[in-house]
Amino acid sequence: MRSIPLYLLNLAATYAPPASENNYGQPVPGTVATLTSVYVEASLSQNVNSLGEQVQDDATLYFDCENSKPSGQTFVNGGTVVYSGVTYLTRNVKPFPNPMTGDMHHWEVGLVGR
Repeated sequence: MRSIPLYLLNLAATYAPPASENNYGQPVPGTVATLTSVYVEASLSQNVNSLGEQVQDDATLYFDCENSKPSGQTFVNGGTVVYSGVTYLTRNVKPFPNPMTGDMHHWEVGLVGR
């Protein structure tokens, strides 16, 4: 697999994983990461989930594991991405490993406006 071209990876965003709870049941916010060299594409993809409900993504964030920063970044559903002043919820996180080496190649993160 080839890396995503650098001319596409010219945007920045911030990502925060969903909050967890401490031993007392109080919410603990996740560490906010500043993502650089990413690509965000507005999209109106519609999917049908397992309950038959139609859901729609507003955008897709592409994070290349070789060129995007911070290296080693992972994503989970329910996190928050802020891009261009708009706050999105991560709903559909897809990791894509390199089939030749088994290392992570890139992430495609489906974003829904809040």
